[in-house]
Amino acid sequence: MANTFHKNERLYKRSEINLLFEKPLNYVCSPIKINYLKVDAKAAQPAKVMFIVPKKIFSKAHDRNKLKRRMREAYRLNKNVFYNHLINNEKHLLIACIYIGKNATTFHEIDVALKKALTKAVS
Repeated sequence: MANTFHKNERLYKRSEINLLFEKPLNYVCSPIKINYLKVDAKAAQPAKVMFIVPKKIFSKAHDRNKLKRRMREAYRLNKNVFYNHLINNEKHLLIACIYIGKNATTFHEIDVALKKALTKAVS
């Protein structure tokens, strides 16, 4: 599987987002919080993901965009292991990755936190 992040892997439909935030399971691995929901739908991709950085904490758009870019890149680089586990267990997930840190962190810290949170969501 290629290390890409296509539109069919993104969580963007309002109905799916509402479904995710009604009764999500969550896991916090600072500075990232993962909200996830196991769904029965047979989708083309085993997971649909969205990335959120709150405007209340980071008022400047370039700061929010930088953190979202870092989270997307960490997800893109680690999704092969994540997808293989989901496919083997025949699971489909809706995921929201929410940045909850008060300060911007490095890519390495985000990468480690996202790996830990995704492994928790799969198990």
